[in-house]
Amino acid sequence: MKVQLEVFRIAYTALRSNALRSLLTMLGIVIGIAAVIAMIALGNGAQQAVRDRISRLGTTTLQIDAQWVRMAGVQTNIRKRVTIEDVTSINERALHILAVNPQQDKDLVLQWEAKNANVKVVGATPNFALVQHFEIDRGRVFTSAEDIGRQRVVVLGANTLTSLGISNPSAILGEDVRIGGMQFQVIGILKPKGSGSGFGSADDQVFIPFGTGRFRLFKTDRLDDLFALASSEAELPEAMNEITLALRRSHHLTYDQPTIFGFAIRPTSSARSVRRHRSSPTCSPASPP
Repeated sequence: MKVQLEVFRIAYTALRSNALRSLLTMLGIVIGIAAVIAMIALGNGAQQAVRDRISRLGTTTLQIDAQWVRMAGVQTNIRKRVTIEDVTSINERALHILAVNPQQDKDLVLQWEAKNANVKVVGATPNFALVQHFEIDRGRVFTSAEDIGRQRVVVLGANTLTSLGISNPSAILGEDVRIGGMQFQVIGILKPKGSGSGFGSADDQVFIPFGTGRFRLFKTDRLDDLFALASSEAELPEAMNEITLALRRSHHLTYDQPTIFGFAIRPTSSARSVRRHRSSPTCSPASPP
């Protein structure tokens, strides 16, 4: 006990006789600890920001596009396309898929009053927001009745407002715009989603009912993309396998035939959601354009 008291007395005397040095030492320790805590907090914050961004792009969404067929490692001039039959087959046979969203798209001019912008016009089913993890900022998404009735309504992506020079979203909500020379009513505006790898942004798109695009604007049965929503991230492998089997069946491939129909599947969080060039279309799970 005496030894401990003596050690404490000597230490206290040394600190008191070198007060400034002791103060600077303690200050250095405090600053060092604070710097370490701040760096850890910044690192955790950055990781969370990345996770949130990927989550917004859709970590459970699978994107399915057509590709050029390869045989014996050589690309042929045959290109298989996704079809409505593929949508039906996936809905019936992929048990780990909650919803399927077929799409058609085309680059067209969006005009409002005296302003216009080049946008990607997407004909989609009403579940596109659910499947691709979009959220509504103002207004609403079109309904199944509007899709079946081929109504001329449109939901605008967040960036299209900037392209039209609109600072107040309420100014265009409920207004009429022209797309490809055809009049549409703006019924909704999406929240910003952000872009994925590559170029382009999901926020540059505008969405119209699938039936309207198929029969009134695009006038084609050809599909450009399929998006499928898996039940969870953990079940993505099962969902991808089920989609592959469903596609094989809809393309009438027997068990002894190789999978040559040219579909690839990957999460959209690692894909370009919006592609200006389709030289090698693919099929994927919305991470973004």
